Amino acid sequence: MIIFDENMEPVIFDTVLTPTHVEYFYTLNLDIIDVTLSPLLALEEIVSPAFLVEINGFSFYLPTSYHVLVYSDETSQVDTVKIHELTNTDFLVFGYDSITDKVVPIKLKIMDYVPEYKFTSPLLYKNQMLCHPISPNRWINITPFDQYKMITNKVIGDFMV
Repeated sequence: MIIFDENMEPVIFDTVLTPTHVEYFYTLNLDIIDVTLSPLLALEEIVSPAFLVEINGFSFYLPTSYHVLVYSDETSQVDTVKIHELTNTDFLVFGYDSITDKVVPIKLKIMDYVPEYKFTSPLLYKNQMLCHPISPNRWINITPFDQYKMITNKVIGDFMV
């Protein structure tokens, strides 16, 4: 997986065996509804079915069981859905631009499915969503946890920093 380190530089993790220089990485902390730097305490590795997704010409794999932050353009309500739910529905993925400090709508396209893919990512707490880079200054938020209870009745304006 890809993260933003403390200097807003993208870092790719592809194994838990390689030493890393990263001390902190960006997450969305749902307890305070704010983007924070979280200490990188451990890496975890999972093997999972995966989707190859594309956003503005940038392709990468995501576990099918992960959740992504989405929102409704009509109501501004936010929610999390499993990545596999994006295959048959038309959600706007909640993207964030760190330069303009604005939420941007992201069209995520499912390109392919693979039955087994190895993912290496920072260990996340249940109140965190990983800020996964999609460009040098934009990210989407993903997590292995269902965050429905953490974001119930939240709207886009609650996430503005």
